[in-house]
Amino acid sequence: MLSQLKEVNLKSCNQKTANNSSKIRALCTAVRSLAMPVS
Repeated sequence: MLSQLKEVNLKSCNQKTANNSSKIRALCTAVRSLAMPVS
């Protein structure tokens, strides 16, 4: 499930709208942190 969420998140992060929205970029970073926790 995390892999699916990560994949969808990466796709949405690559959208042009994400480049212009700091909120969306922050959300992408948050999801990435959850999908790939730093040990």
